[in-house]
Amino acid sequence: MSEEIVKLRTSDGVVMTMPLQAACFSVLVKNMVDDASGNISDEEIPLPNVSSKILEKVIQWCEYHVDHSTSIINKPLKMGGQLRDNGVVEWDIKFLEMPEKELFDVMLAANFMDIKPLLELCCASVASSIKSKTVEELREELGVGEEGFTPEEEEKILRDNASWCKEAADMLKDIEKEKAIQAAAEAQERSEGADENAEANA
Repeated sequence: MSEEIVKLRTSDGVVMTMPLQAACFSVLVKNMVDDASGNISDEEIPLPNVSSKILEKVIQWCEYHVDHSTSIINKPLKMGGQLRDNGVVEWDIKFLEMPEKELFDVMLAANFMDIKPLLELCCASVASSIKSKTVEELREELGVGEEGFTPEEEEKILRDNASWCKEAADMLKDIEKEKAIQAAAEAQERSEGADENAEANA
C-alpha cells in the first residue's frame, strides 16, 4: 500500500508533496486534513506565508523526526552552554547550520504552520545567538534602523508573529534571570572571601 501524501502550495506557487505522517507535525495541516471531505492527496493545502525554499527545510525536519525523537530543550537555557548542552540533539544542531535570515524564515514558517517542536528549536537557537551580540549587530542583521519601527509596523509585527515572539522573549527572560542569579552568587562568594581575609588579618 502506497504511503499517503499531502500537497502543499507555497507562497511562490510551487506545489510540494509531503508524507502525511510527517505533515501532521503541523497542527495547521493536520486540522485541514481532518476537515477534508475527500481524498486529501487530491487537494492542495495553501501555505501563503511559506516559500518553497523554506518549506523544503521544514519538510526535511518533519520527515527526519517521524522516526527520531525531537529535541527536549532545557527551559531556561543553561548560561554559557552550547545547544547540545541544552537538550538539542546532534541532527538538529546540524539542521540549524544555515544563514540567520533563513533561520528566521524557518521559525516564521514553523509558527504559521503551528509546528511547536520546530518553533522551540529555532527560538532556542536565536536566543542563544542573540545573547552574545550587541544591539548594533542585531540592528544590522535584522535591518532595523536607529529610528526603529513605526507604531503601525510594530503592531503588524506583533500580530503576525505573536506566538514565536513570546517563545523567544520567554527564553531571553530566562537567560537574563539566570545571569542575574549567577552574578549574585559570584558577588556573594567575593563578599564571603573578603570577610574571611579580613578575619585572617585581624
